[in-house]
Amino acid sequence: FAHKLWYGGGFVLNLYGSSLNGFGGNIFEVGISPMVGYKILPNVSVGPRVEISYTGGKFDTRGGVAKFNGVTYGVGPFARFKPFQQLFAQVEFQYLNTPVTNGRLNGNRFETFRDSQENFFIGVGYTNPFGSLWGYEIMVLYNTLEDDATTNFPISFRVGFNYNF
Repeated sequence: FAHKLWYGGGFVLNLYGSSLNGFGGNIFEVGISPMVGYKILPNVSVGPRVEISYTGGKFDTRGGVAKFNGVTYGVGPFARFKPFQQLFAQVEFQYLNTPVTNGRLNGNRFETFRDSQENFFIGVGYTNPFGSLWGYEIMVLYNTLEDDATTNFPISFRVGFNYNF
């Protein structure tokens, strides 16, 4: 059983300027996304993927600094098909729960509530070993469930590492 397992994961590290309810500010985000695959065939894997990230932001309200922070988490199954040594295709269902603000201030903090979303990704990736068992991967995924009425970009780019893939 153990020799058919592989491990992988990615990371998030973002710092960017943003606007919230007309207030300019900065957002910092850090997170990880581990996954475990089981090779049901030599070139077909299935398994779970989880992700967790922390987002913190500070915004100039022209009367002080207001803060926004929260934890995003997601979980879901994936399947990978690796037809060639370095190329693979992936499908993934994801349940994602994120903190969202309505833009109202409560003291020096923005009020937040939780919002959930279901995503179904399809995409392709490139993997390359740097040693006998370790490797890196780069992937582009398209979210087929992204609503056309939102401003969310339906394409995700992921970079990560894997072991025994």
